[in-house]
Amino acid sequence: MRFKKIGTHEGLLTKTVRAFLRDQQGFLWVGTAGGGLYRYDGYSFTSFTHDPQDSTSLFTDHVWDIKQDTLQQIWIANGGGLSKYLPQTESFQTFSFQGIDEGCTELLISKDNRIWMGINNSEGGLVEFDPQTELYQRHLSVDGKAFGQVFALLENTDGTLWVAAKRGLCLYHPDRKQLLDYFPYRDPEQPFASDYITSLIKDRQGQLWLGSQEGYTNVHPDTRKVERKRIPLGVLSEPNGNAIEDIFQDSKGDFWFCTSGGLYLYQPGADRWMGYAYKEEDPTSISSTAQRVVYEDRQGILWIGTHKGGVSYIDPQLNRFCYYENYPFHPTSLSNDQVTCFYEDRQKRLWVGTDGGGLNLFDPSTGSFKNYMNHPDEQGDFCTNVILSIMEDKKGKLWLASYGGGLIYFDPDTEKFQCFKNDPQDSTSLFDNFLSVGLMDHRGRIWTGTFKKGLGVFDPDTHQFQAFPISKDSLGIASPTIYDMVSDSYNRIWIADFCLSMYDVHTQSFTHYFYEEFQKNGLRSYTLNCVFEDKDLQLWVGTDKGLQLLNEEQGSFEFYGEEQGLLSVEVQSIQQDHNGLLWLGTKQGLSAFDPVKKELVENYVMDVGHKGNDFNRHASFRTSDHHLLFGSDRGFVYFHPDSLLKNQAPPQLSFTGLKIFNESVSFIERKKVLTEHISTAEEIYLCHEQSTISIEYVALNLLSPAENQYAYMLEGLDTDWTYVKNERKATYTNLPPGEYVFRLKAANNDGVWNMEGISIKIHVSAPFWKAWWFIALLTVSVAVVLYGIYRARVRILMKHKLKLEREVALRIREIATQKKKIEEYNTHLLEKNEQISLKNAQLGDLNQLKNKIFSIISHDFRSPLNALLVTFHLLESNKLNKNELQLLSKELKERVRLTSELLDNLLYWAKSQMEGVVLSPKSIDLGNFVNHNFVLLLQKAEAKEITVNIHIPDPIQVMADEDILKIVFRNLLSNAIKFSEWKGEVTVGAREQGGKVTVWVEDQGPGVPEEVKASLFSLSVKPKSNPQKEKGIGLGLMLCREFIELHGERIWLDEKREKGSLFAFTLSPANKALIPDKMYSLQNS
Repeated sequence: MRFKKIGTHEGLLTKTVRAFLRDQQGFLWVGTAGGGLYRYDGYSFTSFTHDPQDSTSLFTDHVWDIKQDTLQQIWIANGGGLSKYLPQTESFQTFSFQGIDEGCTELLISKDNRIWMGINNSEGGLVEFDPQTELYQRHLSVDGKAFGQVFALLENTDGTLWVAAKRGLCLYHPDRKQLLDYFPYRDPEQPFASDYITSLIKDRQGQLWLGSQEGYTNVHPDTRKVERKRIPLGVLSEPNGNAIEDIFQDSKGDFWFCTSGGLYLYQPGADRWMGYAYKEEDPTSISSTAQRVVYEDRQGILWIGTHKGGVSYIDPQLNRFCYYENYPFHPTSLSNDQVTCFYEDRQKRLWVGTDGGGLNLFDPSTGSFKNYMNHPDEQGDFCTNVILSIMEDKKGKLWLASYGGGLIYFDPDTEKFQCFKNDPQDSTSLFDNFLSVGLMDHRGRIWTGTFKKGLGVFDPDTHQFQAFPISKDSLGIASPTIYDMVSDSYNRIWIADFCLSMYDVHTQSFTHYFYEEFQKNGLRSYTLNCVFEDKDLQLWVGTDKGLQLLNEEQGSFEFYGEEQGLLSVEVQSIQQDHNGLLWLGTKQGLSAFDPVKKELVENYVMDVGHKGNDFNRHASFRTSDHHLLFGSDRGFVYFHPDSLLKNQAPPQLSFTGLKIFNESVSFIERKKVLTEHISTAEEIYLCHEQSTISIEYVALNLLSPAENQYAYMLEGLDTDWTYVKNERKATYTNLPPGEYVFRLKAANNDGVWNMEGISIKIHVSAPFWKAWWFIALLTVSVAVVLYGIYRARVRILMKHKLKLEREVALRIREIATQKKKIEEYNTHLLEKNEQISLKNAQLGDLNQLKNKIFSIISHDFRSPLNALLVTFHLLESNKLNKNELQLLSKELKERVRLTSELLDNLLYWAKSQMEGVVLSPKSIDLGNFVNHNFVLLLQKAEAKEITVNIHIPDPIQVMADEDILKIVFRNLLSNAIKFSEWKGEVTVGAREQGGKVTVWVEDQGPGVPEEVKASLFSLSVKPKSNPQKEKGIGLGLMLCREFIELHGERIWLDEKREKGSLFAFTLSPANKALIPDKMYSLQNS
């Protein structure tokens, strides 16, 4: 059994403890002899003592007993009186009883919330106290006989009391004041162990246990049988083992005895006694051999109050693991802390090998060891104290692989040893004395690994040894250093060295798996600490980088490390428990791993300091009764996996302190900031100057409290939880005025969170100049001042107003006269400006028209005029014959005609630009119109032998201005004839669709060049020549576009044709008439 201790380091200044109480909030209360009352939160103690100058302090510093009633009020028996704890103010209300200066040592709170005290002084008797009325009465005698000194009290379920008094054991009915039963201590037939009773309890069977200074007594009330008993001798070697101070039955039904000679445990189920005494060399022993009280709280922690040794306690989670280590000068303890290997033989004996302490035989039932060590001066001892592997042959004899002593044969029955070492003269002897590991295979051969010479195999029957060559091929072992070996279900030998090697006994060859850097599915390290085959025949390898699982078919490895939750990547040893979980001994503790789900189950850190968590290479074992053992450099741990229950209880929480600017709030300040102590308060009130605060808190889980975790959030400021591990203080600086809620949650040592948590409201008031009343007062004051200024200003302004009104009236008359003159002048100027603007606009338009006309004349008239000039020169030469004159006359006529057409187009366009065009739309028969106008151009077409095809369905009536339509049609048809090749074809067509009439003129000429198409219907198009050297102008097409658009229609060129040109435009059918005689401006069309 391992004990933990708390004392002066945690703030418990008095070392003799008489009473314990774990209250409903979760605090542990400790009553001391002369040192007052202490409250423990798992980290430190808060003390409460008597102060003669303070009436709200503890009654005295002698605390005999502590109890909590059904209203959760805490009561303290102080020897001469009674104290009640007031949590709101952390003070006490005290009660004294007349005639009782001392002796109130035993405290009992009945089911109806009455308080009973046993008086252990010369007068004795009982005190009955009613907490509601605060009245008391004394019970000094019953049936005419005094109780005398009262040592102990016990209440039955029916409200009757067992009173262990000076006169004997009494069953007392307090309401009737009647003695119901009586047992004298010195009955000649059934005497008690002593007439001085120190403790009284009732067990689960209703039997009474009375402790005394001379043993204990069992009383059976139903049969009136009395049994006087003593703690057996020899359980402990300490004296005073029967001077019993307290008896306690724990939740398991076992009995604990506090004595002046040690702590005793009696297990009635096994009828077994165990004793625990202080051992100076053992830091996990109880802190004092003399104890005063035992108490078990709701977490199962057993608290022991000692005499001058402070508090010792048994953590049920700590004792899930049994620790064994070396204690100097203790001959039955482990011989050395460096544990290297284990083995259980066929007789269920557990053997432990150490590095420096030889071989140990371990008895788990007593926790004792028998040691076998090297003593060179004694014949028969083995030759080294460093044992690295233990094996058993078919005869039940042990073989030990040692460092420096070779292979050692040990007979447990005769306790004789024989060493097999290297003989340089014998090539069949062991090849090295410095072995690292040993393994016995299915044939009884012993495989030996060394630190520098590789692998060998030894035959115990012939004492012959065979060494394997060091080679990276299939004929040898790859490394001279062997760390671990295992024989799998196929009798193959797996070797962990600087790679993973497998020796097949059938093929007598090796297979190697090497570490390769950056190989994701290979070995992650060249340091392999251990190798293990699980019950599903999976092979696991522990390395200094993590755990790896071999896939033999693919020759690959899966990897598991810290990302999967392992405590440490340095896996030193592997065992599988009876539930199928893998247990990994690492450099930082134990990890339980599920090999089926491939996930971590739990991590366990040994509570013996960091060294106790540093497990050694391949130092692990599983016993036949499913216990697991793991060796470290601080001894070894021994446990059963089924006993490792998780702490499922969420911790209770409490606020413990408040600091402002890192200074604890004093009692005077507390009244302003807190209406009661922060542990019970619901709100904190701060002024704006108290903007930096620290709130202290605690999770009242006393099982490994250092592993508790915390998280907090300040609503109104924080947006998420702040996780602070084991930090027990939250600090906020520069809190702005406002309303906040501080929330706290925590987890216990096994990570179970109290998600509901606790909270406290925080009010930070604004400075007075931001208070509503100050702002309102300031607003009113400013308004009054401003109003006064306003009134004074008004009076001054009124005086000036009268004076100004007279001056203004005079000036108004003058201004009115001037205004009238100015308005008349302005009107005249506006008229002139409008005339000027109109003239300017007209001049601008005329200027633009002039520029366009000059541009047209310069580009379009130059060619025909030049042609006429050439013709006149030829006529003047008189060198032409009659035929040439006829041809020239015909050419001259054509040139004049073209010039005339150009001039007509120019005049039409200039007129439309200057005067606008008045449309006179009417219904036109399109077929007749085309035929009539075609006749006018027939001579031109015949001159080039051009065939003109007209496809106009009959009838088609369109609405248009006939004169304008003539210009458009003649221009398009004239251009088509002009640019058509000799004997070409021109087609004129029309069709009605989509509510419009589309008219087109198509030729088979060269078509329109690409660079001209974009500006075809504007004046920017320069004259182009047709294949017959005929030139055209852009004015005609521009005029067509403007006249068609004037009708609200459109004209376009079919750009998809590869040869020839097709110009088309739309007209409205006659049923969609334009408005006759309306002026349409080409500039706005």
